[in-house]
Amino acid sequence: MTGRQVTSSEENAWYKIRRAEPVQSRTWDIGGNFDSSKHEFESTFKDSYTCYSDARDSAIWTRYTGPLFAHPLLANNGTFPVALNPGDLHALGSTAIARVLPTNPAADAATFIGELTREGLPSIVGAQLLSQRSRPPRGAASEYLNWEFGWAPVISDLEKFRDVAIGFEGILEQYRRDSGRNVRRRYSYPEDIETTETKTTGTQNVPWPLSSAYFDFPEQITKTVRTRKTRKVWFSGCFTYYLDPGDTALGRASRHAQEARKLLNLELTPEVVWNLAPWSWAVDWFSNAGDVFHNMSAFQQDGLVMRYGYIMETTSHEVSYTLSNVRFKRSPVPQTLTDTYRIVRKRRERATPYGFGVKYDGLTNRQLAIVLALGITKGKNPRDNFPG
Repeated sequence: MTGRQVTSSEENAWYKIRRAEPVQSRTWDIGGNFDSSKHEFESTFKDSYTCYSDARDSAIWTRYTGPLFAHPLLANNGTFPVALNPGDLHALGSTAIARVLPTNPAADAATFIGELTREGLPSIVGAQLLSQRSRPPRGAASEYLNWEFGWAPVISDLEKFRDVAIGFEGILEQYRRDSGRNVRRRYSYPEDIETTETKTTGTQNVPWPLSSAYFDFPEQITKTVRTRKTRKVWFSGCFTYYLDPGDTALGRASRHAQEARKLLNLELTPEVVWNLAPWSWAVDWFSNAGDVFHNMSAFQQDGLVMRYGYIMETTSHEVSYTLSNVRFKRSPVPQTLTDTYRIVRKRRERATPYGFGVKYDGLTNRQLAIVLALGITKGKNPRDNFPG
């Protein structure tokens, strides 16, 4: 019951570290995948308890000297809580990348115009309730859908266009300044915490390994079982992209196109086609397909690439047993005993320069050329630098 830890790790390229290089300027992708599980056990037991029991029907006394536990170890076979089911780190990583890409457009005019052309403006708020054909509750349901999938997205898009009109100079200044630089981004998902608590009272709750004969009022002993499950997921990455300097007429046209894409995204990309599909919203409701198309479109433009990217997850499953109102014979002061079992699992997945789950064989010649030009690949075979 002293606990244990098992760690599986691979592809940690420590040999790439240059000691003379400042930590802040390092862009080497030196980390690898790992999976580590740690089992812990904590208890409030003393080194030795001395307890007495009487047979009540004779003058015979029995003495016990040793540790006491709030949970029967033998009945539990000394096992720990089961580790929580792992999340799909590749899917979570793809969504995180889609949220933090430095080239993300400030607004999506292409999708907005396409949806407006196909479906027109939503119906006037309240029209469904006033319609004789849509009586409550059908009218109320139609009104809710009209707002949730009609007016709410339109208002959100209009607010983004407003922000672009007001702050376009700052957006472009940041976009130009970060071109060719290492842009570090971090994204954290909300921590998921689940707790439960149950209480029971009765003689079945006496401390292990003793019987109720060692305690006064054993029927009043209360056992409290608390479980706590937590999950924390976060992403850390470094991006770089290329903005045409505009030294020639063709270069200036290319630069203006890039800046327009950064502000309003007016191009017909795979993401826009996906967003305009009438059933794509339903797929996105249950998956991150929209984020995958977003990343696919982004990594095909502006020479965008990740120098490194990691998605990490820490889960914890803790179960504690507490016995309260424990009264030993010949000791009137009530005692409290607590045992805690815990398993902590930590995982990390490494991305390729173009996202999670993207293998070397799936890269285009242009993407591979960008990777080589940026100096990410140092060996003769670029395959050596890609997980999988």
